[in-house]
Amino acid sequence: MLINTLGRGPERSRADLLAEIAGLPPSAFVTTAQAAAYIGSSSGVMLNWRSQRRGPRYYGSNDFVRYRLSDLDLWMSSRAEEIRPIEPLSAA
Repeated sequence: MLINTLGRGPERSRADLLAEIAGLPPSAFVTTAQAAAYIGSSSGVMLNWRSQRRGPRYYGSNDFVRYRLSDLDLWMSSRAEEIRPIEPLSAA
């Protein structure tokens, strides 16, 4: 069993976290761990973003923070242009 880096119980796999939120409506609220899995990040990164007032919109504070799935989708779509596919090197 893996230990959660934030010291709050056992760490669940990304697949398990995604399975927990599969089928939820866009208006559903999810935990930090679930949100991190959803956007391909980690709980620690999400915590850092919150402390720097960056990252996706969240609700709550301290130990009770939740993210709305629709806000995560909006945040990811707003960053889509920042992520560019690697272009193959042309033959010289």
